[in-house]
Amino acid sequence: MELGLLVATAAVALPCRAAPPRAPTVALCAHGAADSRAERLRLLRSEWAKEAEWAGSGGPGSGRSGKRIEARMKNFDFVSSSDEAVSRCAASVFSMMRREAAELFSNPLTSSLASRCVLKHSTLSSALASILSTKVKYSDLPGAYVRKSDGGAREELAAHEEALRCTFEDILSRPEILRAITADLVKCYIVDPAADGVLQPALFFKGFQALAVYRVAHVLWQTGSPANKGAALMLQSRACELFAVDIHPGAKIGNGVMLDHATGVVIGGTAVLGNDLYILHQVTLGATGKDTGGKKRHPTVGSGAVLGAGSTVLGDVSIGVGATVGAGAIVTKDVPDHGTVIGVNKLVERKVSVDSTPEKKHRLVQQEYLPANNIHKLASADREDEEFTWMYNEDFAI
Repeated sequence: MELGLLVATAAVALPCRAAPPRAPTVALCAHGAADSRAERLRLLRSEWAKEAEWAGSGGPGSGRSGKRIEARMKNFDFVSSSDEAVSRCAASVFSMMRREAAELFSNPLTSSLASRCVLKHSTLSSALASILSTKVKYSDLPGAYVRKSDGGAREELAAHEEALRCTFEDILSRPEILRAITADLVKCYIVDPAADGVLQPALFFKGFQALAVYRVAHVLWQTGSPANKGAALMLQSRACELFAVDIHPGAKIGNGVMLDHATGVVIGGTAVLGNDLYILHQVTLGATGKDTGGKKRHPTVGSGAVLGAGSTVLGDVSIGVGATVGAGAIVTKDVPDHGTVIGVNKLVERKVSVDSTPEKKHRLVQQEYLPANNIHKLASADREDEEFTWMYNEDFAI
């Protein structure tokens, strides 16, 4: 069934998937439910017994519950965890998010944000659908001129907003997408020291939000219908306008990916990215501009790779598993697993002088392409009969 996001009418929108409540909602967050913020906060805290029972935690401020949730997140495998484990981790992440959201009630600038975007929802997918759809929606539909006497444009805009929200919630609830967005949040929380919790990435990190919008657009693109492909391109365009992140919906991106700072990231339509990636701002995964005859024209990035700020990778080349592309690097050739490339196709490697003992030679060959930040660890071993230096691999360079 086509989702029909391009035509903002109620008739073409899919109905929202009916999801049974999994967490207690805080009804008093609605307008008029409490006269003062202090009273709302007091009543919110009274809900923690139910929240703790749902999440299997010890309530707010409980070190035991925090450790339990963190342990569940750290044990969560981005790829091989079962759907049941994904659901448990998503529930733990959302429980943590709700506790963090309650703390925002002490400031009038964030109290409504916490209520409408998090606390009124019962699942992670529902909350993220609310956050993302309200950002991506048009304030005015293109081509619609709203006049006081013209209610038609307003009705179309309302139908468009509802279609967006329902589409986001439907897609974000699917097991494979729930796995991806949960892994992305976990990656942000574990890797980024600036993230004090999981609520910050969900509400305020545009890299996470742009990636989540891409994941919805990618599902639409894969259906192949003209209407859904048009809807996917609309979401790509809106994400580019809002976040300055341009990810083609045809690209394939794995789970547990963090776009740090994110401004200026460009990922082409035939790019393939693995899992557990750390990508900084101004990274381009593009084409060379040469005719490929319809074949793959964008890079493949292996799992565990790091792409430094301002780096550019062009053409159908492979960045190996665990490889590092340095800031500002330009890459047009394959990079081996665990390799480090800087400058223009400059592969960093070790020049080794060692005796002919087979065991030592074999060990050094195995360590040839370890990342550069391991140089001190390696250089400290067997220093008497091994010389460690670093050089550019001229065979790799242009």
